Amino acid sequence: VSGPSVHLWFLPFVFVAEVVAVGVVRGLQRWKVSDGVLIAGGLGVAVGGVWVTGAVYDAVWGRFVGMSMYGGDYAERSAVWGWTVVKSWLFGVASVGCGVALGRALAWESRREKRWGWVSPRRGVLGVALLAVGVYGVTGWVGGVPGVSGQVGWQWWRAFGALVLVAAAVQVAGRTPGWLAGVSGWTLGIYVLHGWVNVRVVPVLDRWVPWFAEVSTRPGGRVLVVWVLTAALVAALRRTPVRRVL
Repeated sequence: VSGPSVHLWFLPFVFVAEVVAVGVVRGLQRWKVSDGVLIAGGLGVAVGGVWVTGAVYDAVWGRFVGMSMYGGDYAERSAVWGWTVVKSWLFGVASVGCGVALGRALAWESRREKRWGWVSPRRGVLGVALLAVGVYGVTGWVGGVPGVSGQVGWQWWRAFGALVLVAAAVQVAGRTPGWLAGVSGWTLGIYVLHGWVNVRVVPVLDRWVPWFAEVSTRPGGRVLVVWVLTAALVAALRRTPVRRVL
């Protein structure tokens, strides 16, 4: 929860966030709070989470920027990168609000209390997310706001950009194609092995395959090649007894 390693911060966060979110939503439902209010509240938590986290990041930026995770003594690294874990928990708050909003939108529709037509809750959430991303893209969103710098901007883009992708995906109803269901089954294996591929395999290919290095060093190129290589490795391993853990 608060140690020097940052890359697994989301595991305890997901557990705590889900327990809290489910408890809050169920409690409000007992008070007969409508799904519309819950959706608006979730989006409000997302916006508030982005702004609060951005302000906190700005306030403490000087405490850890420029320091290396691999330099200095253990106590120094623990103090600096332990705080990074705390920052990551703040960063995740917006995603919880977005998840509640989209989840309640889908639940509201599934009860079929009325015929929604084109103006449905799930489309409404997608519209809000598109509007939020559009506002950021057109105005830069944080310009001139006292006490808040660009730390809010990149979080705003990430939070609502992610909501656009997920909300767009749930607009598509029907049977999942077999090939897509199969590829989605590789997710855990890709998660487990992508770090090894990134550190051990890609540098070798960068040195020995000239065109590969050109691709992997471009913006987004590293992510693409690591995903493709790891997916291919997982697909191969799933034809062996190792498939039981991948």
